[in-house]
Amino acid sequence: MATSTNGKSPISSATKHQPEAPDSPDSPEADDELVNEAYDRGEAPCPDAPALIMDLFASCHRMVAAAIGVPLDSSSDTLSILDHYVQQSRGDVLAKPDVQAVLERSIGAYFGEMVRQTYGGYWHISGEADTWRLRLSSVFLQFNPVGIAREALVNDHADGWHAHTKVEKAYEPFVKARLDAFGDVDADEFFLPSSRWDALEVVVAAARERMVHDQEADGFFEESDYEDEEEDAGRLR
Repeated sequence: MATSTNGKSPISSATKHQPEAPDSPDSPEADDELVNEAYDRGEAPCPDAPALIMDLFASCHRMVAAAIGVPLDSSSDTLSILDHYVQQSRGDVLAKPDVQAVLERSIGAYFGEMVRQTYGGYWHISGEADTWRLRLSSVFLQFNPVGIAREALVNDHADGWHAHTKVEKAYEPFVKARLDAFGDVDADEFFLPSSRWDALEVVVAAARERMVHDQEADGFFEESDYEDEEEDAGRLR
């Protein structure tokens, strides 16, 4: 893995595993392998979520089922249902601002848990909801899922809510290029959960590709790595 600006690897020495060197990290074979690895967190740590997150996660399930009549299944296959619920709820948020905090926390917890259960990671929820973070363990990436939910509900950027993904600074140009190649998203769809999921998949796959290239594919990240490296992380969409 590329080192950070303070010269330390964001993978802790206690959990870092050195894989066998591939024949060529730039070879097509290596690229084929990373495609399969990018969506499998393998042994990346995924401890239990905090009780508050699980309560909010369950609340989102109940609210969507009651409003739409179709249950979520905690997979990306039903994100279109969550999109519909978000679009339907935008009017409620405008009419009843006090409803927004309830919705954004529940939707954010649901979306964040989907991501965490897919890629491994840790919730950091001390303080107000605008300071919450989901920190992945399979790649160095963090963001605020409640911020993503807030932006989805207001259909606009929410300054100070940290909805945009942040990656290791050394990887930012490569990851940004992959996002740019992904193309633009229609304004009406940009903030929807399914669009954010699609973008997140691109970011994770790009970060994994760099890890494979740097022969760090078997490494994973602990919470302490984020505390050490947070100031060096770059912002993406």
